[in-house]
Amino acid sequence: GGATQTVTTASALQSAVQSAAPLVVQVSGTIDIRSLSDLNVAANKTIVGLGTNTTLLGDLGIYMVINVIVRNLHFINLGTGTNNSGGAGSGDGITMQRSRNVWIDHCTFSDCADGSCDITHACDFVTVSWCRFYYTTNHNHDFVGLVGHSADNAAEDTGHLRVTFHHDWYDTLCKERMP
Repeated sequence: GGATQTVTTASALQSAVQSAAPLVVQVSGTIDIRSLSDLNVAANKTIVGLGTNTTLLGDLGIYMVINVIVRNLHFINLGTGTNNSGGAGSGDGITMQRSRNVWIDHCTFSDCADGSCDITHACDFVTVSWCRFYYTTNHNHDFVGLVGHSADNAAEDTGHLRVTFHHDWYDTLCKERMP
């Protein structure tokens, strides 16, 4: 719910997704969010890419929030070095922690430095549907996603991490961390 706002720059995107009000944020074009480190989304946001080539370069952070939809975006967060280390923020396309009621739909993730879509720290009721994951080159760190993050984290994760992957496509050079 909420008003609709179209953004074309990193600063406009940051302002929109971090606003306190419910908002539908329409993203147009390619936006480089790497200089923002993690771009942290506030609760009650729908972030939708317009057209077929809308791209975010960097890491979208979904931390300690509820009711977030991310749809029709391409995420790229290139790393450096032989193990594809680096990348902006946590090196993911999306980093999600302690969040609930999140839907990632019809997104594409390519060449993220760490995981493409990491869902950790007691996230709950998360769906990742109709997404494509791929890498264009082998960097020996082609890890698609992470659900949970440590066997030592049971106290936080028990009763949480209810995550659904639905009709996702694990494409070229995806090696590990797939359901």
